[in-house]
Amino acid sequence: MNLTRLKWTKNVKNQDGRYWAYKDKTEYIEPAENIFGLNWKYNQYENTCKPQKDDFIILRQHARVTHVVRVIDNELYKELTAKEFSFYRMVKTVWIANDGTIRQLTSKFSVKKSFFREMEKLST
Repeated sequence: MNLTRLKWTKNVKNQDGRYWAYKDKTEYIEPAENIFGLNWKYNQYENTCKPQKDDFIILRQHARVTHVVRVIDNELYKELTAKEFSFYRMVKTVWIANDGTIRQLTSKFSVKKSFFREMEKLST
C-alpha cells in the first residue's frame, strides 16, 4: 500500500456510548464494499472539504488507531435531518482493528512503525 497519501488523522467517537464508532458494518452504506459516511460536525465545513479523493485518513478513538480509510470521491454530503454531525464524506475501510489489535498512538499524530509494517503486509 502506498502510504504517501496518508495525510490525515481524525478523532472520532461513538455518540451512543458503544465501544468504538464505525465498527458495525450493518451501519455502512455499502457493507460488502466496506463503504460508509465519515461524519464531521456542522461547524467543520472547511475540514470536511480538505481530504481529497484517494487520500487516507487514520481514525483515532480513545487515543488508539481503529481504522484506516480511503476517501472515495471529492463530494461533500449533507444529512438534512442531522443536527450536530451533518456533513460526511464517503470512505472505504482499508484496515480495521479487531478488539485485540487496536493500536496505541506513540504521540498525538504518529503511530508506531510496526503499524505501518503491518499495513504494508496487508497490501501484498
